[in-house]
Amino acid sequence: MESDTKIFETDWNVIVGLGVKCDTMWIQKRADCRHISSPFDNMETTCGLTRCGDLLKSEFEGYWDDINDWKLNSHGRTKGIRNNNYFDLYYPHFEYYWYSDFMTPHEFRIWKRFGSTELSDPIFNGFKKVFGKRQQRLISILKEKNNVLFLRIDAEEKQKKITYENNQQSHVDYFMETVTNAYPNSQIGFLYYHMNTPRYKREFKSSDWTYFKELPFNDYRVVWDYVVPKLKKIKLLPRDEIRELK
Repeated sequence: MESDTKIFETDWNVIVGLGVKCDTMWIQKRADCRHISSPFDNMETTCGLTRCGDLLKSEFEGYWDDINDWKLNSHGRTKGIRNNNYFDLYYPHFEYYWYSDFMTPHEFRIWKRFGSTELSDPIFNGFKKVFGKRQQRLISILKEKNNVLFLRIDAEEKQKKITYENNQQSHVDYFMETVTNAYPNSQIGFLYYHMNTPRYKREFKSSDWTYFKELPFNDYRVVWDYVVPKLKKIKLLPRDEIRELK
């Protein structure tokens, strides 16, 4: 019950999406509760919740140090990228605005559809610029005195099995313990809208700063319509009240 947690009575400075491709990002946009671009917004994190915690703890140290740590993959007419040191986390597509300082729209379209899977400097540098900035802004927020709510939503129908295997109570507890201990100045919360299916059922226990809500259906097509009104009820402070390191 919502009365058993502090998630819905707390004034949050920021809600941070935890990936699963772009689904959470778009749901947040529709609910008008996305103050910042999360470093996990475009990331496939279904198998990597604990690794997200590790990255936050380390402040993404070494993430961009070596271009050779990164690998491009082709998926039909699109491309994805991942850091081999964090193999469970990857970005399944690209957006032009990440590279607008390094290539023209035409060059990007040609590369995206027909270009080599060898990682070039313009692609790496554009990617690093955008996501490095997102990463360091989130770290800056966490280091200050803020109420930071992490949001996770099951919205990928094709990932029922790996969602079940990699998003259990133990994974959430690891993430919360890791991030809470790393950033004692901020109050950390975790909100998870999860879906159980007849074959893959999980049991969770909510607490003061972690709340699990099972979606009352098995239809992924209506996740957005259910979750958006719920998110609009969360007490989110104005964007200008976010504290950041100067």
